This record gives sequence, structure tokens and C-alpha cells, in this order.
Amino acid sequence: MPATLLIIDDNPSDIRPLVEILRDQGFRIMVALDGADGFNKAVIMQPALVLLDRLMPDMDGLSTCRLLKSDPRTADIPVIFLTAMQAVEDKVKGFELGVCDYITKPWHPPEVIARLRVHIALHRRLRETSANQLPEPLISAGPEMNRAEQRVYKAQQLYLQAIDTTPTLTDIAHSIGTHARQLAEDFRQVTGQSAQHWLREKRMTRACELLLTTEMDIGRIAEQVGYTSAAAFSNAFREYFSLSPSEYRRAAGLER
Repeated sequence: MPATLLIIDDNPSDIRPLVEILRDQGFRIMVALDGADGFNKAVIMQPALVLLDRLMPDMDGLSTCRLLKSDPRTADIPVIFLTAMQAVEDKVKGFELGVCDYITKPWHPPEVIARLRVHIALHRRLRETSANQLPEPLISAGPEMNRAEQRVYKAQQLYLQAIDTTPTLTDIAHSIGTHARQLAEDFRQVTGQSAQHWLREKRMTRACELLLTTEMDIGRIAEQVGYTSAAAFSNAFREYFSLSPSEYRRAAGLER
């Protein structure tokens, strides 16, 4: 069965030659002209791979990728950026979000086809391997962890237990017997990001789960993930995903 590819690009004339070449190679092609439509099609059609334009109006490639990777239904789909941007900093941003590769414009058909086949084959092998393995046990703090890792592990558990409240870094640090400066350094060392950024990711992931799996209104979901008002939550959600909670539900086909 031919692999299905989803191309998300706001400029049909840019991708028309690419679509024709890929169809000639036996791929099934779906096209979306914006990030929200692309997310919706990815959820419904479960493509083998997504080719995503980096620069789009409203919801750009980074925001679209963040949305795809935050939703359990699309998180495992490989994403390749199509971009004219070649700055290392921009590529790092994409890789940090989970992009598996970059194809720079102007693209060359043999290179595009080779990269697609490699990533599709790799993803299939990973899925087959995962299907044949027993689930990994949950990682727990233990003597094999160094002190910084143990502190971060304990802090993460406390943050997750209190995700519907707003504990400060100082509160968490005191609860595990350290101080805020030390815990802040531990988070950056162990996770590569600040505690605030880590917590925001977890809150947004939890918010997505509630938006998709419950009929809670936005105000109630805001409370569940630690925001004092629906407006504050909606603003934070839009800043993170470039669309509102209601637009996210509509993109997933849950609201009209």
C-alpha cells in the first residue's frame, strides 16, 4: 500500500511541482493550506509523514509542529520542514520541537524522495519494534540517579500533583529540602530548560488532553491546569499554539 504524505503549505503554486513528482513516485498526497487544516487532516488520515512549510501566516510551521507533537494522536508522525531559512538557530528550534529533518528550498527531487523514504522506513521499523516490546517500567528516583536528577524528579512529581495550582519554584524547592536557585540550576542541567518552561509544556499537554477528551468548558479547563481565569489560559494557549482553545477543538473536529 502506498505511503500517504501530508503537505502543509499556504502557497499552492509552490507545492504543485512537488505534489506531481511525489505522486509519480507512488505516494498518496494530501494537501492542507494552513496549520489548523493540516492538524485536522493529520488526526483523521494519520499520514506516514508530514511535509511542513516553515513560514506560513497565522499559524507558522513551528506552531503547527508544536500542535502536532503535543497531541497523542499525531505526536509520532514524522515531520520534515520545507524552508528557505538556513540559519542554524532556526533549525535548532525545529529539532527541539521534534522535527526529524529539514529540506531547504529550492529543493531537489532526488534528495526529497531519498529523505522521505529513509524517514518513512525508519518510522515503520520503530513502530514494529515498539509493538513487539513490553512497556517500559516507569522510571523512579533511585541510587542510579545523581543528586540533581533526584531533585528534579521529585520536583516534577510535585509539580504534576499540583498542576491545577500555582506552586512557586521556592515552594517546590522547600518541599524537597533545597533552595530555589539550586533547583533552577538542576532543571537547566537535567532537562535543558527552566522549570517554568517545563511546567508550561506539561500544562499545555494536559490542556490538550482535556480539550480533546472532555466536554469541560474553557473556564473549567483553565482551573484544571492552574490558570486563574479563562482569559489568562486562552492567552497562554494562543501564545503557545497560535490558536485559541476553541479553535483547537474545531481543528480537531470537536466543535463547529
